[in-house]
Amino acid sequence: MGFCHSMVLCMSQNKEIFGSEKEIDELVSSVKTVLREGAKALPVEQARKMKGYGVFTEIIEGKLTFGARIRTVGGRVTPDQLREIGQLSRRYGRNYVDITNRQGFQIHFIGVDDLGEVLREILEIGLTTKGGCGDTPRAITTCPVSDVDKEQLFDVTPLVEKVNRHYYEKWDVFGPSAIPRKFKVSITACPYLCSYPQINCVGLIGVTNDGREGFTVTIGGGLSSAPHIGKHMPVFIEEEDVIPFLEAVVEIWKSNPKYRPRHRARIKFMVDDYGTEKLRRLIEARLERKLEDYQHFPESRGFNNHMGVHGQRNGDYYIGVPVAAGKATGEKLISLAELVEKYTDGGDVRVSPQQNLVITNVPGENLERMEKKLVETGFPYNSKWAGNIVSDIASPFCSSSRVKTKHLAEKIINYLDQVIRGNEINVRIHLTGCPRDCGQHWIADIGLQGKLSSGRELYEVTIGGGSSRIGRIIGKDVPAEKVQYYIGNILKAYLKLRSYPDETFLEFCDKYSINQLAEFMETGFRVV
Repeated sequence: MGFCHSMVLCMSQNKEIFGSEKEIDELVSSVKTVLREGAKALPVEQARKMKGYGVFTEIIEGKLTFGARIRTVGGRVTPDQLREIGQLSRRYGRNYVDITNRQGFQIHFIGVDDLGEVLREILEIGLTTKGGCGDTPRAITTCPVSDVDKEQLFDVTPLVEKVNRHYYEKWDVFGPSAIPRKFKVSITACPYLCSYPQINCVGLIGVTNDGREGFTVTIGGGLSSAPHIGKHMPVFIEEEDVIPFLEAVVEIWKSNPKYRPRHRARIKFMVDDYGTEKLRRLIEARLERKLEDYQHFPESRGFNNHMGVHGQRNGDYYIGVPVAAGKATGEKLISLAELVEKYTDGGDVRVSPQQNLVITNVPGENLERMEKKLVETGFPYNSKWAGNIVSDIASPFCSSSRVKTKHLAEKIINYLDQVIRGNEINVRIHLTGCPRDCGQHWIADIGLQGKLSSGRELYEVTIGGGSSRIGRIIGKDVPAEKVQYYIGNILKAYLKLRSYPDETFLEFCDKYSINQLAEFMETGFRVV
């Protein structure tokens, strides 16, 4: 029995901790009461409570609707679950689904009269929205192929499931009434650090120490308008100590009233104030023992979004399927579920931190047919760029955004597929529509943050970000209609001016000043 199926069974046991009909009924009833009283929007506290259950409001065409963010464990869903998500989106969400970079799904356009039914159906298929957003412990990000990929140091998925379940069992410790703000964790043993542990509140990175499997730690990561790369806490933690370690961090954070105001209520600010050495001592005091030293930090081997065909440990293959800007339809998800059932040996589907999908357990004799069917189904499988571009949900679904980043992302994909072909470069492009940076533009090779000014979409451009570094700003107020050409220019400059064929984009960027890079962006490679 594969992990995904065991996860469903696990959630079916004591499933009330992941959400209950009583919670859903109370939530929906309170919303309906407010709306019957003539309110055009929900009170702040009620909106926060809804977000804690993974539900948020949207104003679509002047009408109040709702979005639901579906959590997964490690991005994994069975074909049956994927089919049901697709069907839910067709019945209630205009056949549209967003794939998220915390490895989940979002359904939009839900009417208030349908909200309770949608949430109940999600519970019935062994998934939940509880903790999907708001001041909660968010979904744990991880490598989508931790259990099957040949390069993984070891499989972290049992630990991801264990920590996820612990969140819900100890909701009085981790829930929205208990913690000041959202709490983000990444657990990975992927040599490419594809889940970006360093931008999480706590990143647990798999290592071995004297033959023992365990984790070293980054702490205090986070983006938004005050971007931080997590700092290495040079400790070694074995699996059984992970939950006590996380609880200690949260209790220290909660115990200091300085971190209750929302503008300061993030782990990254606590790490700024304490530093890793003092924080380590505080954690050790909570644990009542010393933590083991581990000085080496395992840097990423580079960018790998696990797209295309790769061999598995068991002799089968997994296929990374790009989803342009994370935009999917219910029909495509239903079709994909059918393909997985037909052409895999008990495989499942995983959501990647880059908003793409991965199919596992494809026998070698079915690879060609599966790839052909993916193209026929409408996935941009042959696109070089669709799997490398990430976008937040943006307007009209996000109340903080006024720009349509997904629309721009699709234009960039189409343009680059025409002018920058081949596999000789591997560059990540991230777009975000507001300062919260859900699109993670600060850590992209090329990042774009949009705003609306006098009716025009304008973008700030950053360059040279990475899993352990923040990008540099090289352009401000770039009109949306010029963005794709500017990106094409700088990629052409990279191809022309790189010092050797294997020079990475980051290495190229580090050779030049901000002014030179801005000139490349505007003119191509005419200036050296």
